[in-house]
Amino acid sequence: MDSTTAAIFVQNRQYGGDLTIKAVNVTGIQTQMYGKGALSIEATGKIAAHRSSGQTSVGIRANSQAANGGMKVTVDKGASVEGDTGGIIVQSAGGGGITINNAGSVSITNASAGRFAGRPGAIDAKLTGDGDINITSSGTVTDASLNHWVSMPCIPAPTAARRKTATSPST
Repeated sequence: MDSTTAAIFVQNRQYGGDLTIKAVNVTGIQTQMYGKGALSIEATGKIAAHRSSGQTSVGIRANSQAANGGMKVTVDKGASVEGDTGGIIVQSAGGGGITINNAGSVSITNASAGRFAGRPGAIDAKLTGDGDINITSSGTVTDASLNHWVSMPCIPAPTAARRKTATSPST
């Protein structure tokens, strides 16, 4: 990742510990975890990433190779995360699983921008390490270009020790 692609860009290197980001009104968040700690990102206002702003086109992008921490992304009530090609993309090859809680809104805003690396949803979580994927949305999730609201592949296939769940209010 290039440090010029997001308003908040953090790399937590080999000996790094836990990383917590609480953001309001920024043009994108990108993180890369290599240390042993947990990652927590909380959006308390508008996180909007659009190519026209010269920033990344994904609202929140978080990647982890961390051995022990787990990853949590929270969108507070009244907050929003949007991007041309992705709202929230979280990928982990480390342990601890992925948790995404949305009480606000998450959206892909530009149908003509296409998909980011083939990702089909406004919220995307990919876990290749240990743990579970848990996504809860009591807010809104909108994908202007596709009809999926969430994508969460588990590699290898889910087992009793590796589960994925997604909940959203019924319509």
